[in-house]
Amino acid sequence: MPLLASLFGHSTPAQSPCLVFQGPDSHGSGRVVDPAQQELAQFTKTKNAIYRSGKQVCTFKHSSISGTTKLQFENLEIKMRQSWESLQYGKDIETPTGTLQWRAGSGGYEELRNEQKVLLARGKLPGTLRSKHSDLEIYVPGDELLLDLIISLWISMLKTKAGDDVTGKVADGVVEALVGG
Repeated sequence: MPLLASLFGHSTPAQSPCLVFQGPDSHGSGRVVDPAQQELAQFTKTKNAIYRSGKQVCTFKHSSISGTTKLQFENLEIKMRQSWESLQYGKDIETPTGTLQWRAGSGGYEELRNEQKVLLARGKLPGTLRSKHSDLEIYVPGDELLLDLIISLWISMLKTKAGDDVTGKVADGVVEALVGG
């Protein structure tokens, strides 16, 4: 099983983002780019799964009753729970190596931090301070599992507008990518 330990180290992250997740676009997909805007991967979301470049990276299930989202990466289960710490809305993420937290940051950003309060990623949800996009800045380098984890946590938080048929469009795109159509 891949290690998540690098998310919980005491190293200082980069001052500027190492990677940026851009999206989702009108078809419900997003892409990861490096600082030179070179595309490294594409992500899509169906009703209960997230794909990176056509390959499933995780499944997820959300319970609105408990406010919990469970993400399953092969043999690794991650739980993201709604939290009201100090009356501030947030999400706590339980991993085998520690806890991560989404919390409101300055300027309307949602920030993902580890137990040592090191900034791992930040982004604005659509509709926050009139933001129309949901770009996510990633500040820690890591392997594919770390990238998949951070982006999957972000994607699972995104909300689509009522009446928007994004799920159907994404599912069609994923099926086409898988069958080579």
